[in-house]
Amino acid sequence: MLFALGFGFLSCEDVVELDLQTAPEKLVIDAFIKVDITQNNDQTIKLSKTRAFYSNTNIPVLNAQVWITDNLNNRYDFYDNSQNGNYVATNFVMDLNNFYTLNVLVDTELYQATANFFNTPNIDEVEQNPNGGFSGEDLEIKIWHNDNIATANYYQLIENSTNYPEYKLSSDEFYNGNRNSFLIFDDELESGDSFEVVLSEVSREYYEYMNRILSVSQNSGNPFASPIGEIRGNILNVTNPENYPLGYFSLQNLKEQTVIVE
Repeated sequence: MLFALGFGFLSCEDVVELDLQTAPEKLVIDAFIKVDITQNNDQTIKLSKTRAFYSNTNIPVLNAQVWITDNLNNRYDFYDNSQNGNYVATNFVMDLNNFYTLNVLVDTELYQATANFFNTPNIDEVEQNPNGGFSGEDLEIKIWHNDNIATANYYQLIENSTNYPEYKLSSDEFYNGNRNSFLIFDDELESGDSFEVVLSEVSREYYEYMNRILSVSQNSGNPFASPIGEIRGNILNVTNPENYPLGYFSLQNLKEQTVIVE
């Protein structure tokens, strides 16, 4: 009887695949340039096409031309030597005083966006409390930094204490010119464990863009989940505006630190 009852419960679980309409393919430009001021790493811009909801196959865009220029007429070319849609530059240089323009030429259409770096403040303190959270039993970690009182500022913290990166955003609207902390709660980390945190100051536009992405992915708890709706970034198709791409062009000056659990 137990076997039959268990089989009955299992038989009630059916996988249902809805017959969804597939929208026309769009170009996706993943152009997040992240630079640690202490080193010049290779930079990668990824080009792909949107795919059907149930598809697990990536659709890379090959044979495109990708380059970044700055207001001093320096040019940085990105090459897809591996023919996988990942366009790489080995000579990109960060200058906090310059503005940069992304250029992507696919077939005969040119896509562009402009961005600049911000002077990200240092992480000046990491505070740990083993009796934090609502229950008083979680590890509570505060990542502290100072804020520039002269301007409106927006920040992003990426922390890797779980299986995938956690993104946190902050605006200085309520703490302008004061110290601010990002809060991390965890009930699984143990003494001696370590993980990385990465702080960067970002533009208001990027802050709002990522807020929308995190908002639609809240239910899954995964910022890389398929969004409920289309979220447009800052990249324009200057040849054919109606055929706009998805994705974002962002320049981030990173301040990284390893956190060791006490």
